[in-house]
Amino acid sequence: MSKVGTLDLTEEQRKRTFHLPIRQSVLVPSTSGIKEQKRISNDKLKKRVNNVRKFLSKRFGGFTDVKATGGFVLRNGKLVKERVVKVTSFATKKDFKKHKSSVLKKVSTWGKKWKQEAVSYTNEGDLFIIEPKKKKRTITPTTRRKLLANLVKARKAIKR
Repeated sequence: MSKVGTLDLTEEQRKRTFHLPIRQSVLVPSTSGIKEQKRISNDKLKKRVNNVRKFLSKRFGGFTDVKATGGFVLRNGKLVKERVVKVTSFATKKDFKKHKSSVLKKVSTWGKKWKQEAVSYTNEGDLFIIEPKKKKRTITPTTRRKLLANLVKARKAIKR
């Protein structure tokens, strides 16, 4: 007998067993909009779920999904209850290590695309709330000149 994960297997069983110890999930929300949290159509939800299924399957070989109800409190204090689809995929340690950064980046990208404050991602029973990457604010030369001109005016007004 030899141990594979939590199972004691005979050598024959071991030869016919493929162990995928890493469990990860993306909770696909059925709403859109950070402040208003409007419910999306069933077709849009199906598209979101299919995108997550394909993404995880291409990297880890498959998925399982379950429909559920989720809830959370927005930063403004509003309670949101919504339908979610939990898309789960299992991976080898090697495959997870290889694709970990692309998975986390993709979850963040989905958050922005789906207009979410954050997207829930689980890994080995731990929940991670992943916020979309914030857009870098760039200041054009014209805007910079206007800001500096306003700053100069403000300083002159203070000196008076």
